[in-house]
Amino acid sequence: MFIRFLIATGSIVSACAWMSLLSASPGWAMFPDAATAVASYEPLVEGRWGSTTPLPTAVTFTHDTATWTLERGTVRLMQPRGGVVTGVVFEGEGRFSMTIPDPIERRHLARTSERPEMDRIDQTFGRLVLRTTVPGRVERWLDLAAPDGPFSDDDLATDRHEHWLVQRIEDIDARVIAGLSMRDDDYLRIDVETADFSWLTYEHDSFDGEEITLSHYDRTHRWTEAWIRLDRPEQRLDSGRPGSETMRTVDLEHVDLSIDLTPTHPEWSKAGQANITVRRPEIEAEMVFTPQLEGLRALSLLLSSSAEVDRVTTADGTELPFIRDQVGKRNGRMFAETWDVRLLVLADTPWIAGESTSLTVHYRIPLTNYVSGRLWYPGEVDGFNDPHTAVFTMTGLEKQEVRAMGNAGELVEGDGTWTRTWRIDRPVRMATFALSERPREQTVELDGVPAITAFASTNTRKNQLYNVAVDIANSISFFQQIFDHRLETDNILATSITGIHGQSFEGFLHLSELSMERTSEGPTERFRAHETAHQWWGHVVGWKSYRDQWLSEAFAEYSAMLFLEASMPEEEYYQEMVDVYSGIVRGEIDGASRFSRLYALERNDKERRRIGPISLGYRAATGETPSGYVTMSYVKGAVVLHMLRGTLRGLTQNDEMFFAVIRTFVDRYAGRAASTADFIAVLDEITGREWKWFFNQWIDGTDIPSFEWSWQPTTTPEGQPAIALTVRLSDVETGWRMPVPVAIYFDKKKEDGGQVMVVLQQSEETFVLPVPRVPRSVEFNPDNAVLASTRER
Repeated sequence: MFIRFLIATGSIVSACAWMSLLSASPGWAMFPDAATAVASYEPLVEGRWGSTTPLPTAVTFTHDTATWTLERGTVRLMQPRGGVVTGVVFEGEGRFSMTIPDPIERRHLARTSERPEMDRIDQTFGRLVLRTTVPGRVERWLDLAAPDGPFSDDDLATDRHEHWLVQRIEDIDARVIAGLSMRDDDYLRIDVETADFSWLTYEHDSFDGEEITLSHYDRTHRWTEAWIRLDRPEQRLDSGRPGSETMRTVDLEHVDLSIDLTPTHPEWSKAGQANITVRRPEIEAEMVFTPQLEGLRALSLLLSSSAEVDRVTTADGTELPFIRDQVGKRNGRMFAETWDVRLLVLADTPWIAGESTSLTVHYRIPLTNYVSGRLWYPGEVDGFNDPHTAVFTMTGLEKQEVRAMGNAGELVEGDGTWTRTWRIDRPVRMATFALSERPREQTVELDGVPAITAFASTNTRKNQLYNVAVDIANSISFFQQIFDHRLETDNILATSITGIHGQSFEGFLHLSELSMERTSEGPTERFRAHETAHQWWGHVVGWKSYRDQWLSEAFAEYSAMLFLEASMPEEEYYQEMVDVYSGIVRGEIDGASRFSRLYALERNDKERRRIGPISLGYRAATGETPSGYVTMSYVKGAVVLHMLRGTLRGLTQNDEMFFAVIRTFVDRYAGRAASTADFIAVLDEITGREWKWFFNQWIDGTDIPSFEWSWQPTTTPEGQPAIALTVRLSDVETGWRMPVPVAIYFDKKKEDGGQVMVVLQQSEETFVLPVPRVPRSVEFNPDNAVLASTRER
């Protein structure tokens, strides 16, 4: 899988449009230099507020589709910073209303709020806390002058600030500093304590992909749920759906990483089955990037929350000020050495848009025997979709051996140490390495497939390493055939990691040490094939936004299922996975299976109904069911592809059309990021049919149909033998449709009885199906062909 829970962006207006927008107005930048900006951070954190002022009349202000009315009560304005009033506290009586132009978001609001009839926000509230970066907005909305003192604390503001920073890990003060350092930034955050849902947070962030978010924090489970996300009004499609393309504030071109692996961690000792010594390497990450926006003076970078930053420097060695809160000291549930995942770097003068520049981040990070994901070195919010080259220059101890992406240079030995450089010359989405203190490796070469090397510690037996390499080689051979796309690499490394997960990089796999040392026939091959399939689904073909990330995870999971179907047909693992995964989504697993993902199973109907659809990506998860993303993108997503394959087979009586769709999709989007709409377009083209209805139901929707059915012998009007199949459909909206296969048994042999298109125009319908003779038995929806609860009456 791709570990990416810091999470995704949607889409932002293009760079040209941004530059045009910014140059069209004089703009604002309230801090003359970076030092002034940093000096204003702590006072913002402390929060000083003016005197309490009664509202003489009701006040109403609007932002896009949201409206707040302060009917009666008192307000306090925050002490200005950089000449801007950035905060308001209100206590009294008010009303918050918001319409939702996106129909999918409206359904998600009804789902998460547990109000089936709810299609808009209309809530009274008693308290409100507002933060903004726009000069004059507060004064204009409230028709009040900026306060001139005296200033004092405010208990409500302090409480919300602590909630944002400690519970939600959102440094709003740093965001305000960033906005006041930029010109034309538009940030708005309004928290209201509503009558029905406690606190709701409305946020507009001009640097987010989907700028508008309405979120709710589940205090019981300590989880932030994004109930609504909208694109900015000028970028929305007529349907209300997001319409803009992803745009970054910077384009990362190259990262040069100098990594000293010799320091040990001061508090942690050993980790993993191999008893690896935990290190705390010192890293210098030089980022070569091109700014995409005019007036960029505040650069918000993502970096692992366990990385401790010492300094940030320019190419000439000048230190740049930065802001990064140590949230671990504020939250007793965390390690003290935990920082905000955002690193805000500030400059005196703007970086020049379109002109390549660099800066270096100096930091330390805990390390067992691998670095995971994209966050271990600094990058933009949507860093996965920012391909770049890289160089690793690593220094290690004699007993340490490293395997890294890229071409390895000469090993230079020192006094008990070594230094080596690896170069990644072709742009990649993320880079990694792994190490071992007592290494062992096995290489397998198969015709037409890159050489596969499995690398682990000596406690992993050679035959186990050999089996890992063979499984990966076989799955690559299979995938190259069915996708009709060869990998552009001469070798692939599969490395053992102390984590309990797997992750795929280009030409490099992380596999849990447990999967190398303990095997379970079926699940082990599925796990390895899934990570191997990400070489295509994620790296060859990327995804455009978090709404499209299922194209990576579901396609990788279903590819692994296809591999099991082809390589182990007698074991019928494919059908077992279909049955188990369908049960997980329905919450109806009976009995144990080697393929069960019990952590993804939610038996509680009420909690399961709150899980979002596949198309909401990480937002499908809820406080009660944090595994909701896995349930949708991995599990249900694979079942959806199984259903699509079966539906196409019903049209053509074979799998040729399904694989033609997959091959065309890979060919057309190789080296590019694709969206769900792109996949639908390929499907429409290859089949000559329109498939939006299928994805509306299974990708954008969460309904799981229930079938009750019965049959009896009958005859056609012409007197031929037939069966009368009566189907009752429930638990879905009117207009729901799906072809469902029917299996007919004449003796012991099962025959394909064709497909019945079930459409909910009436609750029950009878279909007359001609047969050559009266069957022994009939089965509706055999082998979980359609994701549904099916019961014979």
